[in-house]
Amino acid sequence: LASTLAGISCSHFFHSPLYIESFLCHPTRPNDEVGQVKEKILQKRIVFASSKFTKNRIKELLDVYAVIWYPFIDLERCLAVSNKKVNKVIGFYGGSPIKGDNLVNMLIDEMPHNKFVVVGRNFKRISDTTPDNLEYMGDQTNMKDFYEKISLLIVPSLTYEGYSRVIIEAASNGIPVISNNI
Repeated sequence: LASTLAGISCSHFFHSPLYIESFLCHPTRPNDEVGQVKEKILQKRIVFASSKFTKNRIKELLDVYAVIWYPFIDLERCLAVSNKKVNKVIGFYGGSPIKGDNLVNMLIDEMPHNKFVVVGRNFKRISDTTPDNLEYMGDQTNMKDFYEKISLLIVPSLTYEGYSRVIIEAASNGIPVISNNI
């Protein structure tokens, strides 16, 4: 979409610093021919970054200039109808160990008197059992249901993020967020 709107035939969009590093990996040696080819390909394209932080990481790791293109947030998709947050339910958008799934699994097990609602298609439980304090909603296209159920969002990502959409969406719903330094 970004390249089409800019009238450019080829582009690349980095929405997370993690993807910049994975773009160069296997292995990440300076003389890696695959990495050199990837860098040359990027130098012939316009590169978009989801944030100033990601733009700076692209310059640092790839030595390529990037244009910031902030992701569009569809508030119709995420604004909860009811915003009464008296339910004391902890929300988490999971999907992988780097997003903090293991930590959230530990919290669910260690805090059985607290209700947790988790969305994300790749969230995995550490154990085979689903405790009574966990509601797993799976992959969601309409986030309104998720935000209507929670009163706190936790974002314990273990990697730097360029743009955490769930934090913006939660704030738009008046939901406080506890996050690490992402």
